[in-house]
Amino acid sequence: MKDIIQQLEAKRELARLGGGQKRIQAQHAKGKLTARERIELLLDAGTFEEWDMFVEHRCNDFGMAEQTVPGDGVVTGYGMINGRLAFVFSQDFTVLGGSLSEAHAEKICKIMDQALKVGAPVIGLNDSGGARIQEGVASLGGYAEIFQRNVTASGVIPQISLIMGPSAGGAVYSPALTDFIFMVKDSSYMFVTGPEVVKTVTHEDVTAEELGGAVTHSTISGVCDYGPHGKMTPGTVGFFSEGTYYGPQGPDVGDSYTATVQFGGPSGQGYVTMAEKAVAKDALDKVGVFENGVFRRNPDSPGRRNQDGFEALWEHAAGREMVY
Repeated sequence: MKDIIQQLEAKRELARLGGGQKRIQAQHAKGKLTARERIELLLDAGTFEEWDMFVEHRCNDFGMAEQTVPGDGVVTGYGMINGRLAFVFSQDFTVLGGSLSEAHAEKICKIMDQALKVGAPVIGLNDSGGARIQEGVASLGGYAEIFQRNVTASGVIPQISLIMGPSAGGAVYSPALTDFIFMVKDSSYMFVTGPEVVKTVTHEDVTAEELGGAVTHSTISGVCDYGPHGKMTPGTVGFFSEGTYYGPQGPDVGDSYTATVQFGGPSGQGYVTMAEKAVAKDALDKVGVFENGVFRRNPDSPGRRNQDGFEALWEHAAGREMVY
């Protein structure tokens, strides 16, 4: 029995290492955290319960039988955020570039199914090069299963995507179907194919940031709901229920503008989605005026505590400067 427990612990340690210490160091050298470190920061301390830690891919082609890692490049499970249940998956770029295999997809689908059953949010920490080409159509079929669940869950439970690194090919379609997308400037990218392929096909030189970076998607395409221009502090995100915003400290009725358009904490620091652009404009029209494309806030409008929220709201919804 002791030997079995030791073998189990050894396999757990192997799973925690992901692609190995050398690749973890390379991840840190880029200023990025590992999949497990991200989950530790996101969830309340000690609440994460991991599922399917020892799952491995089933591909034997192209030498893949010798490239197995427990967990297969994604950490999945559930935990608490400010005391509320959330399901989460975090892709591990140190394992085959975070590429999605059939088994990898099955792990993600499993937590999405359970989140639907219990009515809890799904949060995806995306850091993937796309489909694992060694598995061919089996990998693509895995994406199809995830897309189906994105559609099924739409309007039923919140789906939140955090783009923490490159997300190319199939890896961008699922986040685009979710409710909220967060991106990190200069380290996260969303594109169907990268700059090298664009240059080969069109002979156009374009950087990864210009093609699918956080600034591009938060100011031009509208794919990103929260990018480098927004303002939000940890612990401020809450939810709406019957017209009332509930932050970590309880209901924040405030004024009608905050309750209507702001998704953030009682401090007034938050963001809105592109879907709320029209509502945002209506609210802003009531608190200031436009002059030469610049919004100037009315000093007599509701309290100063909303300024950060309105600034982030307007920068996101219209991409224009906020002047007080």
